[in-house]
Amino acid sequence: AARVFADEVLSAHDSDEDNVPVLAPQSAGRRGPFPELIRCDSQRAEVELITQRVREAHAQGRSLNDIAVLCRNAYQGEAVAEGLRRHGIAMTLAKDAKKSDMFAGEPSVKIVSMHSSKGLEFGLVFIPELCAVPNRHHSEEEEARLLYVAMTRALESLVMTHHGESTF
Repeated sequence: AARVFADEVLSAHDSDEDNVPVLAPQSAGRRGPFPELIRCDSQRAEVELITQRVREAHAQGRSLNDIAVLCRNAYQGEAVAEGLRRHGIAMTLAKDAKKSDMFAGEPSVKIVSMHSSKGLEFGLVFIPELCAVPNRHHSEEEEARLLYVAMTRALESLVMTHHGESTF
């Protein structure tokens, strides 16, 4: 799904902002459930849906360390963190911990910015407020690359939510 999305908006370039060559997206050959795109009535409804899905996954035996919420903006991460806290679900807000320390201690849901998610992988990934992408302060291509990276952090299941419209 990430490759199909990226094929429509990305192409190969000489290099990205880190001077790393950018390649055209290719399939990793993974197979699993189709990604979900769920429309909610509000940001609050998105947070409630994510909280409910986290609880269900954990009850079915998935470690909280294997669940991530990847956010485009800091306020999204704060909203999800508050929702998880309200329901007594352990979480680590990446801005409060270094990447290397995120997995220390008790298992917890990882709330990470899309930018910081590069190099991380999780069995279950949530991307809330897809309607906030693309960010109007950045190029559509840059935002597409960012969303592509976020989508490919999911090893098994990807759930994307929104409550508004987006060109993506």
